[in-house]
Amino acid sequence: MKIEYENPKRREGIMIWEIDVSFLEKEKISDFSKAGGKRAVEEELKRRYGYDGIYFPSSLRKDIFFAWIAQIKEWETQKNVKINVSPDSGRTYNDEENDNIINVFEFTKDIIGKKQIKVSFSFDAYETGLYDDFSRVDDYDKSSSIYRRYTKSESRLGQNEDISSLARELTRGKTNVVTKANILYSWVLENIRYNAESSSGGAIRSFEKREGDSKEISFIYIVLMRAIGIPARTVSGVYGEEGRKQSYHSWTEFYLEGVGWIPVDCVKKMFGKIDNERLILSKGENILLPRLTDFGNYIDTFGIVYKRALCLRPDSIFIDSNRYGYFIVKKNNYLLIKESRN
Repeated sequence: MKIEYENPKRREGIMIWEIDVSFLEKEKISDFSKAGGKRAVEEELKRRYGYDGIYFPSSLRKDIFFAWIAQIKEWETQKNVKINVSPDSGRTYNDEENDNIINVFEFTKDIIGKKQIKVSFSFDAYETGLYDDFSRVDDYDKSSSIYRRYTKSESRLGQNEDISSLARELTRGKTNVVTKANILYSWVLENIRYNAESSSGGAIRSFEKREGDSKEISFIYIVLMRAIGIPARTVSGVYGEEGRKQSYHSWTEFYLEGVGWIPVDCVKKMFGKIDNERLILSKGENILLPRLTDFGNYIDTFGIVYKRALCLRPDSIFIDSNRYGYFIVKKNNYLLIKESRN
């Protein structure tokens, strides 16, 4: 059995994040904060300033603002990557657990106002397929880092008895890993409804609702696979029509001992294969962020020391210890990918 990478397509594109940070004094939001506290404030700020805003009180904080994004890099299906990042992040963090690279940008000296991160890129995208006989698959090395990392329960990828018992029942009597993976894939296609607007969050809640966006559906498939001891992980990236503004998309990979990572996209209905119409941004979930000592005068905001990033879209920390009120970050994510004519 082997994985083949073929039909490369040269693609190029641009990602732009325009971040506009502003500050609202407490007095300006007092009218709608009286009605329901912090939750009411957040809802009103979303209504006024857009869903992509980030809002939180600035009390007991320090003057720090970081943003971080996953660096576009080479994977088996993504080769000859060329990138240009502006401004230079100057700081790179290697996520050794999942093999991601994270660029960190600091705007501490200029927190308030508009700022922009621009990434231009080009790469060869490959179609991927699982070929040959898969009736015989090597047993897993359960002591390996891959097996231990990608079969465990974790944040937003938690297990419960309903999930575990379903996975066991569906695959009862089956011994081949690919057969089991295909059975669980078919169950997800038949029983989980795709809803691009879903916001249930983790696998358990999405499983209970029987619906999710691409990431949540990926979560459901992953926890079903892990419940029967098959390593699986999220792939976060972009899929979309050429030449148009595109949106984020998630799919899944499961690991075969002695073969490698096998792609599965439950939304696009692809098992054991993937097309050459997508860009990979990061792999794995709950990416470990750098400790505060790695980036100088970094504080434990949102528990960052121990917290794991749930995704690698740009996020920010911005705080002011001298005033009490609310900060607003408005993010305009722009992404365009097209086929290279060179």
